[in-house]
Amino acid sequence: MTKLKAMTMTFGFLGLVVGTGGVFGLGSAHPAYSHALADMTMAKDLIDKASPSEVIDMKELAAIREIDATIRELHKAGIDEKTSRAHSAAVKQARSKRLHEALRLLAQAQKDIKAEKGEPSPGLKTRAEKHLLRAHTIVDGYLRHLG
Repeated sequence: MTKLKAMTMTFGFLGLVVGTGGVFGLGSAHPAYSHALADMTMAKDLIDKASPSEVIDMKELAAIREIDATIRELHKAGIDEKTSRAHSAAVKQARSKRLHEALRLLAQAQKDIKAEKGEPSPGLKTRAEKHLLRAHTIVDGYLRHLG
């Protein structure tokens, strides 16, 4: 086998492994974490996208920090978002509708993480659940405050 042919086959195989999330990426090995990551990203966008007349509240910032902490935990464990979701229409909604949708997405992310059987790094599930619960509680309390 020629050197060029061997290199082509090797890089082709590596591309297949990396592209499918095989050895190097855990996203496809842990689909519930990937779905939760997509939901959290969308929830964060919904909370973070205040209209020009709105000011982001300290409680909203606290929820965003908790979501970011969960996203960091998943990224450190090698989980990548494999699903893309349409953001634009939902982000343009009124604040209360955006927050209700964010709350729904956070609840879905909690279910996804709870349902995941594997744990690519020790304690990941517990840490992710803790941050998500805090974010969910903050957004829920803020919605109750808004009436």
